[in-house]
Amino acid sequence: MLPVPRGIYHGAYCELKVGKNKPTEEQSRWLEALKRQGYSTCVAYGAGEAIRFYAEYLGLDIKEFNEWLL
Repeated sequence: MLPVPRGIYHGAYCELKVGKNKPTEEQSRWLEALKRQGYSTCVAYGAGEAIRFYAEYLGLDIKEFNEWLL
């Protein structure tokens, strides 16, 4: 969770998964509810995707995070 408003969003939420794991039904419903309330959401598979999501949300240059995105 990142409680920082940007543009049209009130904040950002990311559900982090590893391997072939998928969000549960409850997690999917929660993310959809957050979207309807004006939050940016994602399901990230691994830390690299989560970092990319939050960096883009904040408008940061993703190149600064290359060492974590291998």
